[in-house]
Amino acid sequence: MPNYASAKTESFGQLFLGCGTPTIAGRNANDKQGSGDDFTLVHNYNWSIVTNRDFSGKNVDVNFCLVLCVPVYQPIISAVLNVMNTNDKIEELHLNHVDRAPAGGINKVSGEYLFKNGYIEAVNTNVSHDDKNIGEMTITFSFHNVQHNNNNSNTSGEFNQSRE
Repeated sequence: MPNYASAKTESFGQLFLGCGTPTIAGRNANDKQGSGDDFTLVHNYNWSIVTNRDFSGKNVDVNFCLVLCVPVYQPIISAVLNVMNTNDKIEELHLNHVDRAPAGGINKVSGEYLFKNGYIEAVNTNVSHDDKNIGEMTITFSFHNVQHNNNNSNTSGEFNQSRE
């Protein structure tokens, strides 16, 4: 089950611009359900909720941390540098779980995350010098609003912490 991500920033625009096209993604291009021209393939992801408490035990701040591992496509490198340089806010990031259809059928989005109001916190690259492997980029985001929908079980959840 592949995962695809798309992100829109406040000033710069699409973070993964053109990363789903054959020109950028090659044979990994996918314009089916759950992805598209401005979605990138996600190799791996993880998330955590981090709380900062004061001495009384009350939450002072809560962050939702998302780490995406994506191919090191050249447009992503440029976009990430520009977004981090200007401290641009990530308005929305969509992360879709896609069930591949057998032999030419229609792909189905089985799960969706929607992240809002966030920033890129860190970037790490593992660039491959092998022609057959493009390498990976790990992008760490923090968000204050996350929604999840599981379309197979018809369940959903939300985490909302406004940034002050």
